[in-house]
Amino acid sequence: MFRDMRLAKQQLSDTDSEQILKKADYGTLALWGEEYPYSVPISYVYDGNKIYFHGATTGLKNDLLTHHQKISLSVVGSHSVQSKSYTMYYTSVIAFGTATLVTDPEVMQHAMELTSEKYAPGLLKGGREYIASEKGNFAVYEMSLDHVTGKRSSHLSTD
Repeated sequence: MFRDMRLAKQQLSDTDSEQILKKADYGTLALWGEEYPYSVPISYVYDGNKIYFHGATTGLKNDLLTHHQKISLSVVGSHSVQSKSYTMYYTSVIAFGTATLVTDPEVMQHAMELTSEKYAPGLLKGGREYIASEKGNFAVYEMSLDHVTGKRSSHLSTD
C-alpha cells in the first residue's frame, strides 16, 4: 500500500525519523474532510510506536475523526532557506496511521503528562494540576503507526 520513496538516497533512517518525531514542536495533521481534505497544525507527543495528540471535545477535527480514523501527520524537523540557490535544506517525516479516541483515564493521564514534559520540561507538578483542572474539556487521541518515512533534501543526502 505504501510506495517506496522515489529518491531513495534522500530517505532518513528509522532512528533519524524517530528523533525528528521526538523533537519537533508541532506537526500538521491531515484528515478526511467533508468536501475537502482538512489539515490542521497540532502539538503532539511521540511515544515509541504511537503518537498522542489532544484537542477540544467538539469541533471539526473531532467530528472528522469520528467518521474517518485514517490520518497522516507531517512534521518538519529542520529547514533552512537557501535564497542564492533557490532551494531549501530540510528534514521531514510523514507518519500514516489510525486515530483512536482515548477513553482509558490512565492512558489519557500518561499522554497528557508526556505532553506536559515535552512542552513544559521540568514543570510536571504544575502540568498535572492543569490537566486535572481541565479534565472533561479536552479529548486525547492515540495514533497507531502503520508507516513512517523520513526524508532530507538532496543537498543534505549522504553519498
